[in-house]
Amino acid sequence: MPPMSTLRTFIQAVNSGETNITRVLTLLMRHPAQWQENSEDITVNPLSSFLNTLFTAPGRMTDREIAHIEDQWPMEQKEALREDVLRAIEVGRPMIFKWTLTSATDPATDVVWPPDSTPLDIPVQVTFRSPRAGVTFSREFQGDDNDVVIDV
Repeated sequence: MPPMSTLRTFIQAVNSGETNITRVLTLLMRHPAQWQENSEDITVNPLSSFLNTLFTAPGRMTDREIAHIEDQWPMEQKEALREDVLRAIEVGRPMIFKWTLTSATDPATDVVWPPDSTPLDIPVQVTFRSPRAGVTFSREFQGDDNDVVIDV
């Protein structure tokens, strides 16, 4: 969940599993074969300029969301996900990204691949799990006074 989400977007994410970050990642990995020529440019320590350009295109991620990925996602999980992304690009299998809360104390990323014999249009399922204990509510927000802000 991106930092500084409103209560409304937080509830929508809890109900749907979709955040702006998961929406953008799913959009980018809908047709993964398009990234084959750029697969060497996909790095996460730090995020490559190639990924930053993709993520910040109009209508995609905010600077805060990218900072959230850079600073709050565990590096070993980002690197493991990078390997799955590269594999999906290589074989041409789409990926769908979701988000949920967990009662665990640490964030987790679950990646579920369909069996190799499954048609390539069946996507890889990726679920980001954020610890419930990391959810904080704040009234410090520059916007609508009726919004409660969630930082996950």
